[in-house]
Order: sequence, then C-alpha cells, then structure tokens
Amino acid sequence: MKDRSRPGEKAAPAENYGAASLDGAEAKRRALRHLVATVDLQELVRVRAVQQTLLEATWAYWMRRAQVFAAVGTPRCDEIAEACRNHARLMSGEFGEVEPWPGFAEDLAAVLGEGGLDAPA
Repeated sequence: MKDRSRPGEKAAPAENYGAASLDGAEAKRRALRHLVATVDLQELVRVRAVQQTLLEATWAYWMRRAQVFAAVGTPRCDEIAEACRNHARLMSGEFGEVEPWPGFAEDLAAVLGEGGLDAPA
C-alpha cells in the first residue's frame, strides 16, 4: 500500500494514539446520525412554518401589527398600518371565505385524504 501523506507531513500512527480508527460501521452510524438530525431539523422548520401561517391567518394578528405600525407615527408606517387593518378585515370574513385559489378546500381535503404531503404525487 502506498503512503498517501503529503511530502513533509508525518503519516498518522497506525494505532491512532490508542483509539480504534473509524471502521465502516462507525462511519455509517455517523452518517445516519447526521441524516436523522437533518430530518429532525427539517421537521422543526415545517412545524414552525405551519405555526406562523396559522398565526398570520387571524384577524387579531393583523390588528396587532396595525397598532404597532400606527404607534410609530410616520406617514409610511401609517400606510402600512392601514394595509394591516385592511388585511384584518379580509381575514375577518367580512368579504366571504378566503381561498388561495378556487377549489382550494377540495384540493386540501384530497391531499390530506391521500396521506398528506409526503404521499407520492
């Protein structure tokens, strides 16, 4: 077997200072732990995104934002506060049910009935 160290670099001791070197099983376990941590992080991000979406889908959220911007008192913040109040009116149902597209409720029910977002398309 060839020495793969760079010129002027000492080769690693065979015993790795007494610790067993990583074998194939340990490398696979390390990769699996990394994958599980990544999946867990992605799940946390998805849960947080849903929480934020539900929060922003309320009349009260947009009214609170309007109050915060109105308290600043600048013309631009007053415009933003008015937009937030308008959004709150929309979310209140004053203008009827709000759907992202026509037939959204049926599409959502179908997706959830198929096993959710993870089901094959």
